[in-house]
Amino acid sequence: MCAQGAIDQYLEKKTEVDVLTVEIEHIDTASLAAIEAEGKVAVHPSPRTLATIQDKLLQKRHLSTVDGVSLGDFCD
Repeated sequence: MCAQGAIDQYLEKKTEVDVLTVEIEHIDTASLAAIEAEGKVAVHPSPRTLATIQDKLLQKRHLSTVDGVSLGDFCD
Protein backbone atom coordinates (compact mmCIF):
# COMPACT_ATOMS: atom_id res chain seq x y z
CA MET A 1 0.00 0.00 0.00
CA CYS A 2 1.26 3.47 -0.78
CA ALA A 3 2.13 5.75 2.09
CA GLN A 4 -0.78 8.11 1.47
CA GLY A 5 -3.14 5.14 1.24
CA ALA A 6 -1.92 3.93 4.63
CA ILE A 7 -2.56 7.36 6.14
CA ASP A 8 -6.03 7.51 4.59
CA GLN A 9 -6.79 4.04 5.94
CA TYR A 10 -5.62 5.06 9.39
CA LEU A 11 -7.72 8.22 9.34
CA GLU A 12 -10.82 6.35 8.12
CA LYS A 13 -10.62 3.32 10.39
CA LYS A 14 -8.54 4.65 13.29
CA THR A 15 -6.38 1.55 13.02
CA GLU A 16 -4.88 0.56 16.36
CA VAL A 17 -1.16 1.17 16.05
CA ASP A 18 1.42 2.61 18.43
CA VAL A 19 3.83 3.97 15.83
CA LEU A 20 3.38 5.20 12.28
CA THR A 21 6.57 5.32 10.24
CA VAL A 22 7.09 6.94 6.88
CA GLU A 23 9.81 5.87 4.46
CA ILE A 24 9.18 8.38 1.70
CA GLU A 25 9.10 12.16 1.89
CA HIS A 26 6.37 12.71 -0.72
CA ILE A 27 3.40 12.57 1.63
CA ASP A 28 0.79 14.90 3.07
CA THR A 29 2.42 16.24 6.21
CA ALA A 30 -0.82 17.92 7.34
CA SER A 31 -2.47 14.50 7.66
CA LEU A 32 0.51 13.21 9.61
CA ALA A 33 0.43 16.27 11.87
CA ALA A 34 -3.27 15.63 12.55
CA ILE A 35 -2.50 12.04 13.51
CA GLU A 36 0.38 13.15 15.72
CA ALA A 37 -1.79 15.83 17.36
CA GLU A 38 -4.26 13.16 18.50
CA GLY A 39 -1.53 11.98 20.85
CA LYS A 40 -2.34 8.30 20.38
CA VAL A 41 0.30 7.44 17.79
CA ALA A 42 3.99 8.35 17.51
CA VAL A 43 4.85 9.51 13.99
CA HIS A 44 8.43 8.98 12.76
CA PRO A 45 10.00 10.93 11.23
CA SER A 46 7.97 13.83 12.55
CA PRO A 47 5.72 15.77 10.18
CA ARG A 48 7.94 18.81 10.80
CA THR A 49 11.02 16.89 9.69
CA LEU A 50 9.23 15.64 6.59
CA ALA A 51 8.09 19.17 5.74
CA THR A 52 11.69 20.34 6.04
CA ILE A 53 13.03 17.72 3.64
CA GLN A 54 10.18 18.33 1.18
CA ASP A 55 11.38 21.92 0.77
CA LYS A 56 14.95 21.61 -0.49
CA LEU A 57 15.84 25.25 0.26
CA LEU A 58 14.56 24.91 3.82
CA GLN A 59 16.50 21.66 4.09
CA LYS A 60 19.73 23.34 2.93
CA ARG A 61 19.20 26.26 5.32
CA HIS A 62 18.72 23.83 8.19
CA LEU A 63 21.73 21.72 7.29
CA SER A 64 23.89 24.83 7.00
CA THR A 65 23.38 25.39 10.75
CA VAL A 66 24.60 21.91 11.72
CA ASP A 67 28.24 21.66 12.81
CA GLY A 68 30.28 19.29 10.70
CA VAL A 69 27.94 19.28 7.70
CA SER A 70 29.54 20.54 4.51
CA LEU A 71 27.31 21.83 1.76
CA GLY A 72 27.95 23.11 -1.69
CA ASP A 73 27.01 26.65 -2.57
CA PHE A 74 23.31 27.28 -3.01
CA CYS A 75 21.17 30.30 -3.86
CA ASP A 76 19.12 31.57 -0.97
